[in-house]
Amino acid sequence: MIRYTRTTHATKKLRSMGITTMIVRITTPDDNEEYRKQFMEVVLDEYYEKPLTKEILQALLRKFLTKFRRKSKDKVIL
Repeated sequence: MIRYTRTTHATKKLRSMGITTMIVRITTPDDNEEYRKQFMEVVLDEYYEKPLTKEILQALLRKFLTKFRRKSKDKVIL
């Protein structure tokens, strides 16, 4: 439970500070479904279990880049 409390506290703190960066949790397969649901409720963007494959990493990067490009259209980048 300590692990869950620290992670959710940190995530909530980041979100309350206005941080909108993608937050991804990478965990071991021994996390149960209840933990996963609780983590997703605190505004995690993605949740993956180890081991990560090349395909999973590519998909994650595509999501991140798509989100970044969408936001950058509204801003002037020097």
